[in-house]
Amino acid sequence: MYSYGYTKKDFIGNITNPSLSQWWFSKGVSYNCYLECMSRLTDESYYNGQINKVRVIVNSIQAPLNFTFFYWTLLLFILHKFNFKKPVMKIVLGHLIIRCTGDICEEIGGLFTRYYCMKKDPSGNVYCECTESVVHPAKWVITRYFGTLFWYTGEIIADWYPLIRTRAVVKNKSIYIVYITCALFNFSKIVLIYLHWSLNPISMYDLRTGIFNNKVMDSFYRKYWLVQLIIIYASVLYELSVYIVLKKNFFKVSQYDYGFLKKFKSLSEYRILIASIFTYTFLPVASIAIIVKFYFLKQKQMDLEFQFEKLRQSIANFQYYMIFIDQILLITSNYESILSSFNIFNYNSNNSNESYNHSNNNNSNITTIEGNFKESIRGNALNINWSNNSNNNNFKRSSMEKDNSCIANTSMTVINSEPIRDINRFSITNNNNNNLNINYRTKNTFSYIDNHLSIPSDIHLKK
Repeated sequence: MYSYGYTKKDFIGNITNPSLSQWWFSKGVSYNCYLECMSRLTDESYYNGQINKVRVIVNSIQAPLNFTFFYWTLLLFILHKFNFKKPVMKIVLGHLIIRCTGDICEEIGGLFTRYYCMKKDPSGNVYCECTESVVHPAKWVITRYFGTLFWYTGEIIADWYPLIRTRAVVKNKSIYIVYITCALFNFSKIVLIYLHWSLNPISMYDLRTGIFNNKVMDSFYRKYWLVQLIIIYASVLYELSVYIVLKKNFFKVSQYDYGFLKKFKSLSEYRILIASIFTYTFLPVASIAIIVKFYFLKQKQMDLEFQFEKLRQSIANFQYYMIFIDQILLITSNYESILSSFNIFNYNSNNSNESYNHSNNNNSNITTIEGNFKESIRGNALNINWSNNSNNNNFKRSSMEKDNSCIANTSMTVINSEPIRDINRFSITNNNNNNLNINYRTKNTFSYIDNHLSIPSDIHLKK
């Protein structure tokens, strides 16, 4: 038998008009229930309770390491060289920090395990609740007020990723529909945050009887499931709007005679479509489950148990997994496309020169050279030569002079570039509007040029 650590002053049922802080830090509603629970306490239960407190503290510290996307995020940081100036990196970083804070709040809530009160069984009999099934007011504040705030705020930040990707390549008014659906999607999550904050934990208990009010929680979760269903519908609308805008303004996936894996690997638009289909697949399941629950609750007076959290997390997390998959595939496909387009594999260490030729008999502009051509070049000189019989040769060198320029390739690639480094000499010559020669000389050591040369595909390497 252990000495009782709490007195009647620690229980809210003995206070006539308790304040909000007294509710939060109280140990229960019924002191008599507390005495009954302590009389049942065994040595094993006592020591398990002490060990659990230590476990909660340790889990709170390592909560970020257990975050679902922690290692995905770390991998993306490494691939982007921890360049947090990029919009994508800002989104991923914000998503990581804020959602991890929500996970920490959830773990800390484990310190408030028991709240001593009375409950009613289905037959109407009142009994003392000594388990962890009731809600501690302090735990509700930490996990549902602040935990939910951080969780869904982090999700909202990550939800901007498709919008930013679309905005980078679509410059006309059709982008507005994506803004609208994104705003609706974000607003639905804000409503869910407000729903949690609107429930006062004081209303969960009856001070006169010390009984936990199940009806209040049932009413709350009915609203909760309804809002979650709205969030899923809003998610589908958002992703479909992104796909439709891209398909209308950018290109058609059907034009590519690739298989499923090739499309998924090469086309960002196709990956967005897959995410939309995945969400749409589970939409009828969630809808039917909620409709059935409301029917039995209203017509049969039966409160069926439905757990939507795992389903919701599966739907939501799939979208966030696609962010990391999309970024990784974009980075790898950029390097593969550069290597396959230019076939730069053999470098001559003895000060070799290499030349690229492009001939065009039509009136056209020389393709803009900018982006993320990142390849190690061993040697002293690289010569790029275009011949064009028209009078309209233009060369744009914006990415060599300005950071964070964005381009889009056929897979809707958005790349943040950096200026060329380790260049000793750079020259541009144009002879009578017929030949455009671009020469720059690098140092004798390996130099990494962080730009992508977006040159027409019919350019061939000359030895």
